[in-house]
Amino acid sequence: MRRGRKKGNKGEPKPYTGLEALLVFPDHGDYVATLDLMRRFSSAVRYGYNRLLEGEDRKALKRESGPLCTLFHLNTRYADDALLKAEALLTSQRELRENPRKVVFGGRKLLADLARLKKANLPLYESRKREWRERRKGTLYARGDRSKGGNLNLRLVVRERSLFGAPTPQMNLWLQINLGEKRYAWALVKTSHPRLQALL
Repeated sequence: MRRGRKKGNKGEPKPYTGLEALLVFPDHGDYVATLDLMRRFSSAVRYGYNRLLEGEDRKALKRESGPLCTLFHLNTRYADDALLKAEALLTSQRELRENPRKVVFGGRKLLADLARLKKANLPLYESRKREWRERRKGTLYARGDRSKGGNLNLRLVVRERSLFGAPTPQMNLWLQINLGEKRYAWALVKTSHPRLQALL
């Protein structure tokens, strides 16, 4: 669990709560489909970043007929959230007075390590290469919307019975992942957080 301080509308900080958990996919097909969704979402973030850098309109990019939905097969909410991540990175680069055209998705330091380790330490090179690929392709982000009844793409679901016959020793808490086209992946959420029920 991570806690922090977040500024409210009037500039006053307010607490926010995060939760760290392990996701277990009882169905291997759901695991593969989720990895593919993460890869497409990460690609959409990079694409959106470059288009915003070129001055393209965010509303045009995220619409259903726009490039993020059609090229990466994302729904409009995923597309909008990919643009939000891209916009936040672009804003950060400008605030830090760094060249936004020199952003390295996956991490500049890791990329430099790869160049250094390729000939010097092959096992470590392969390990760092996997880590770099995970950072570059392993992003999935979705915001909730109170007017829509919560998060339509990533939703925590409490069930009285387990799915797929998977054991649930603490509680039947699942993450429902919207894959698009009315398809969903399910992952068992495993966490030892003592106040999990209160957070739900």
